[in-house]
Amino acid sequence: METYCIPIKHANCYLVQINDFYIAIDAGWPGYIHEYVESLKSYNIRPERIKYLIVTHFHPDHAGLVENIKKFGTCFILFDHQIPYIQVMEKMIRSDRFYLPLDMNSNVVLNTDESKSFFKENNIPAQVIKTIGHSDDSISVVFKDGSAFIGDLHSPNLIMEDDYKSKQSWCDLKLKGARIIYPAHGNSYRLEV
Repeated sequence: METYCIPIKHANCYLVQINDFYIAIDAGWPGYIHEYVESLKSYNIRPERIKYLIVTHFHPDHAGLVENIKKFGTCFILFDHQIPYIQVMEKMIRSDRFYLPLDMNSNVVLNTDESKSFFKENNIPAQVIKTIGHSDDSISVVFKDGSAFIGDLHSPNLIMEDDYKSKQSWCDLKLKGARIIYPAHGNSYRLEV
């Protein structure tokens, strides 16, 4: 399993290679599709090989290019608890002339429990869990090899004492086998167990 980082402004998007296709995790800022495609070219990855897209949460730096990436022929996997946060994000960026509003009729909508069987059926060695803390719609993607894509969840050493949601999210990540952490901001790191 290979992982590729696509930095857009100050946020990391990722591609994970699964056999002959890729899963994109997070979609970057609106208006930066050219930079996204140029990063793909630098890795010699054809856009049509991105089979699935997942966003860790609906903030503009994570979900701004969803519709652009869907135009590659990519299937967008949306989690039902994230749906109410789409409109909130779109109100924040409605003045951005480059943003393409999310088409709600062309997505695979799952809850995190259903994602287990969907991933198994599609030969994706991963699971999705809710990891609230940064936002209530946040999820993390944990692969069987221990790679975990956490979006904006604060690292364990930066969590405030009374941030019980983030603490619980880290407990859940550890229980699911997270070992190598890929944050949306900063470099990847190994989780101390």
